[in-house]
Amino acid sequence: PPTLGLKVDLANGFSFRGSFTTSSRYPTPQLNKPVSAPPTSGGVVTPYTEQITDPLRGGQQYSVGVTEVPNPGLLPESALTQAFGVLFQRGKIHRLRATLDFVDTHKPNEEIFVGSGTAVSLEKYFPERVLRAPLAAGDPNTAGVITSVLTGRTNLAWRHSQNWNGSLDYAWTQCVHG
Repeated sequence: PPTLGLKVDLANGFSFRGSFTTSSRYPTPQLNKPVSAPPTSGGVVTPYTEQITDPLRGGQQYSVGVTEVPNPGLLPESALTQAFGVLFQRGKIHRLRATLDFVDTHKPNEEIFVGSGTAVSLEKYFPERVLRAPLAAGDPNTAGVITSVLTGRTNLAWRHSQNWNGSLDYAWTQCVHG
């Protein structure tokens, strides 16, 4: 992936720097492989269960079967990062260095793992991952009991992050002979 960086040194120890970086990360077959539960005696596979809190049933907590499913439709994760900063450094024996950088990153198709808690909490966004029993007659809740949850990797539409990074360093280059 292409990266472009530029640093301009000015008088009195000041410098300006910037970079433009792109990257791609392709999903590996290992990240896309389902995890199976260990077999019990007699060759019977015991379903993997987890305790969940069901927000559509008033916060009830109960155990549900959890299955990790592969996602053959995972897209490559990519990123575009731009950074701009100022640097001040001065001295040879008593060296002072201060930096301040602004970093802006755009990531389409960021890959995440949707666990059982995330799938249940965000059921309106991942309705195919939460399987529910039909609502029983006379049940005061708005949804039936969760029977199983499908976990696994998926792509987010995008993420945008911005941050400031700063550092201040001092070095005494002749302390104890350097």
